Amino acid sequence: MTVTQARKLLGCSVSSIYKFIHQEDFPKMQKTDLKSYSFDDTEFRKWAKKHNYKLKESEA
Repeated sequence: MTVTQARKLLGCSVSSIYKFIHQEDFPKMQKTDLKSYSFDDTEFRKWAKKHNYKLKESEA
């Protein structure tokens, strides 16, 4: 999952996602190419559920 995809699922800004990335329990980022990073979709969904975020599935 990319930062943009996560932003759409949570209905928040990109800057909010970058703030979340620095939380200790946020899923670890993996480099996908020279300029892109992603994180595991399942782990992101678990993290969102743990923090009581409602995902906007229709906008993903």
